[in-house]
Amino acid sequence: MSIVTVTPIYKTSLTSFEQAALMQLIKLVPEYPHVFIAPEGMDVDYYRNHFGQDFIFEFFEADYFKSPQTYNALLRSRHFFGRFEKFSYLVMYHTDAWIFKNELAKWTEKKYAYIGAPIYAYNGTRQGGEYICTGQGGFSMHHIPSAIKVLKSNITVYPLSELKKWYCQYNWKGKLRYGFYFLLSYFGKNRSSKSGNNGVKVNEDVWWGKYVAESFDWYHVPNEKEAAKFSMEFNCEALLNGNDGELPMGTHQWFKPLFQEFWSKHL
Repeated sequence: MSIVTVTPIYKTSLTSFEQAALMQLIKLVPEYPHVFIAPEGMDVDYYRNHFGQDFIFEFFEADYFKSPQTYNALLRSRHFFGRFEKFSYLVMYHTDAWIFKNELAKWTEKKYAYIGAPIYAYNGTRQGGEYICTGQGGFSMHHIPSAIKVLKSNITVYPLSELKKWYCQYNWKGKLRYGFYFLLSYFGKNRSSKSGNNGVKVNEDVWWGKYVAESFDWYHVPNEKEAAKFSMEFNCEALLNGNDGELPMGTHQWFKPLFQEFWSKHL
């Protein structure tokens, strides 16, 4: 299976932690091409000087990098996956990811459409709250033909009940602010699987790991326990115990204050 790693960049330089994360990827995964995706017009001299021998560059419209919402739209588009269509699997590796061991080939053999760490509702602690789905996007793997197949289809994947639940959490000011979006989504637009028509206000990893996975019976994702062998982010103590103390292949946000104390024992 052909694999490509993809790292989004939008700043003109990196911290020492981020540099270390990329050097770890280069060290452990030398056999696959590594790609930086960046906004058109960005000054990438820093990246060429530091990683030019190991990474190639792909540029997308700058509007995709203006906000988390626009970045989510990019990762739910045929425009994005089509750029890597010659590969079978795409490994998303953010600059705050970390890979402990190279098991990418092993994970392709499991034939999942999408893999990432278990996702939990954020509650301000590193344990996390209620389990949502698997597929945290910062260190994840997409089967590219499966993603494109989804994005070519046109079925409703985001349930109306979820849209109403999201809208009802706001007070009257919030309801007024998002009223047009709510009506647009209520009558079908934004809730589709089709590329360019899937603009729900949901993170792209939850969109793939929960709503797409629930809508297509052939689109397989691992369960919580299996996903924790691929990657962890929240609830790491419990997940690591469930793995009999064995580290996952990687993690995400390892140097953020919420997680640094835990991962410093393993890096």
